[in-house]
Amino acid sequence: MWGFAVILVARPPSRWAWTLLIGAILRAMFVGSEPLLSDDVYRYLWEGLAMNHGHNPFTEAPSTITGLDPHLRDAVNHPEISSIYPPLALLWFRLLDLLGGTVSTAQAVTAAADLVTASLLYKISRRAGVIYALHPLPILESAASAHIDIVAITLAVAGWLAWQRGRRGWSAALCVAGAGVKLLPGAWLGSQLRTHKDWMGAAVASAMVLLAALPVLTAGPALFHGLTAYTSHWSFNGCVFPWLFPVLGPVTRPVLIGIGAVITALACWRLTPISAALVIGATFLVLSPTVFPWYALWCLAPALASERWGLAAACTALVGGYAVLFTWDAGSQTWTEQPWLWASTWGLALTIGVVSQARREFSPTAA
Repeated sequence: MWGFAVILVARPPSRWAWTLLIGAILRAMFVGSEPLLSDDVYRYLWEGLAMNHGHNPFTEAPSTITGLDPHLRDAVNHPEISSIYPPLALLWFRLLDLLGGTVSTAQAVTAAADLVTASLLYKISRRAGVIYALHPLPILESAASAHIDIVAITLAVAGWLAWQRGRRGWSAALCVAGAGVKLLPGAWLGSQLRTHKDWMGAAVASAMVLLAALPVLTAGPALFHGLTAYTSHWSFNGCVFPWLFPVLGPVTRPVLIGIGAVITALACWRLTPISAALVIGATFLVLSPTVFPWYALWCLAPALASERWGLAAACTALVGGYAVLFTWDAGSQTWTEQPWLWASTWGLALTIGVVSQARREFSPTAA
């Protein structure tokens, strides 16, 4: 209800500093807490520690490394799987280790990045910035879970603002940098490559990402082992995947990837970066076999930047995915995905989306 209330009632304040202060206080409340919602932060910290000690996380899964921090290693999820993260994400992990390598440090610096995102969104749309600063999803995912998605979204929003202000080369460069942290911003890069300056900005940023990747490139084909394992086997609270898989079987994932590729190409060809990011983010959520709550950030941010409040509300419904923790079994360390989870998240999100579409609140027009 918190997120829906923020979207409904939030309005631009007379002084942005007060809203930013409230957003900072809300995030500070979660810094230092146990990351109960997601344990990805332990892998971030481990990979940063391992790389700073000369290990390659693509060839050495956490379970194969000894002599570092056994308590941290034991907290890593799926320790038998190697890294899946792009080069700039690995740099972020190394920075976290250099800053102390604690969960609190990761939460604090990620929350700070999220406040930067809110400020950038405020420059694009004042109401969007206010909603983002006070919305529970970015607050929880930055200050409680320290998700790397937050950092990538900061770069993406900075790119949208640069585009809006006519700094197209910077916009393309920031898009590439965002993809260097989390791959999804690369999907709408095509919507930005319209001029010579755009191509130059993308080329310079790509060179920097490649430079950051040099320490791990010796892994060769192993660079993709972890990502292949994730994309081939993971599934959680997908929108259409659980309905299609019983019919299509093993070809379901390739079919969904193909559909997503077509939609992405059309969005990049016809739309500007913010609108393309909105369409691609929504498509990603609907087609992905795995939809953890923080994935909704990739639709929430462009929805707010485009002032599509109805779609932002639909994204908010996906926060309910955390209700799966009610089924957590301490003995087996697993949860059970019950049918009510899809109904309470996607059922609500799709209902809001259909109603909003009927009211023409978030049709994908150029931003």
